Amino acid sequence: MLGHELRLPVDLLTGRSPNEELPEETISYVKGLLERLTEIHHQVRGALEFSGEVMKRNQDVKASQVCYKDGDKVWLYNPLRKKDQSPKLQSPWEGPYTALECLSDVAYRIRGRGSAQPKVVHANRLWQYHGPGQYTWEDSEEKPPTTEENQTGDPGRTQDRTDADNPTTDHE
Repeated sequence: MLGHELRLPVDLLTGRSPNEELPEETISYVKGLLERLTEIHHQVRGALEFSGEVMKRNQDVKASQVCYKDGDKVWLYNPLRKKDQSPKLQSPWEGPYTALECLSDVAYRIRGRGSAQPKVVHANRLWQYHGPGQYTWEDSEEKPPTTEENQTGDPGRTQDRTDADNPTTDHE
């Protein structure tokens, strides 16, 4: 039908018969197609290598090398959700853990509280822990002002005001 023999599933398994001859125009078409596919393959391979280099360069610029010392406290990122709890109220950060040793540039051995077994985790899953007294948002030199305005929350009103100052009451 339509000028060629149908391909059966058995033909796909066994391939083309060795004594089958192809017309000259088919051979030239196949050779041209093979040359184009080879050229396109080389172009795509070069584009993939270039793209990989660009992505690596961008990642290296954005990446920060973090080095935790032995005994540092760290948070561990664990995105697994607990059953029967709202994901909105769950924190993906667990800890604090103690960094025991640096195994390589990106692998650390950490231990949780108590006698927990040590874990080996990637550095991307760790975050420096700042506990109470280690880090504050305010500088120790700056102290918030303690005036009456700050205590009441309204700069035009103080706590010592009496009804005599209220214009809506009658004073006799």
